[in-house]
Amino acid sequence: MKNNIVDAIIEIPLNTKNKFEIDETTGKIRLDRVLYSAMNYPVEYGYIENTLALDGDPLDILLVSSAPTFPGCIVEARVIGYLEVIDNGHEDYKIISVVNVDPRYNEINTLNDMPKFILEEIKDFFSNYKTLQNIPVEVLNYHDTEEALEIIENCKQRYKNKENLNKVQIEKIKFFLNNNQNRNCKAICNITLNNNKNIENIKIVERQNKYYVAFNESNISDIVADKKFLNYLTNTIIKTYQNTKKEN
Repeated sequence: MKNNIVDAIIEIPLNTKNKFEIDETTGKIRLDRVLYSAMNYPVEYGYIENTLALDGDPLDILLVSSAPTFPGCIVEARVIGYLEVIDNGHEDYKIISVVNVDPRYNEINTLNDMPKFILEEIKDFFSNYKTLQNIPVEVLNYHDTEEALEIIENCKQRYKNKENLNKVQIEKIKFFLNNNQNRNCKAICNITLNNNKNIENIKIVERQNKYYVAFNESNISDIVADKKFLNYLTNTIIKTYQNTKKEN
């Protein structure tokens, strides 16, 4: 199916410890940091242009490749699924793909076609690459191609539908105690914004005596995830939750 082909902009080549980022304003490449780890990136790491993910950045894409490219390289990628990750309390989707112009991957069209070891290696990398930074990363499940394409379309739509969030504020927050088996999830909250939008089933998570807010694609898919606005939501929810606990 042709609609699973996208252009990936590479930021981090295969087998490096250097985390490069492309400056959106200047287009220049900056070394953001060197990994606090003995690990190297096991895949090419980049993003899909003209998308907006829940973390306020373009949507991440991982490319399984037989050789490294370079930061800024445009690579035709064949999407085969995505990996669900919670990074520092925030839902973070990693689109999984292969290099479409490499004949070594001609038979790879789904996650089931990919060697299991490669998929486990990717999971292991994201489970451990921030350990020495004391940043919690929870690696969850792989999802199939159709779900990955839906994520991409949502992120494209979010990018197109940017709205001015400067005047958007929280009008109401309602907390519910979490009664499931996840000890880290302390509460669920629903919020109402002053533009008549509701965001439901937001998780308040506690790790290492610190609170995080976990959004997901289903409850914020129609709201622009720009970093400033997400930080406002996160800080307000955590502060209100802490005050509510003190009152009780």
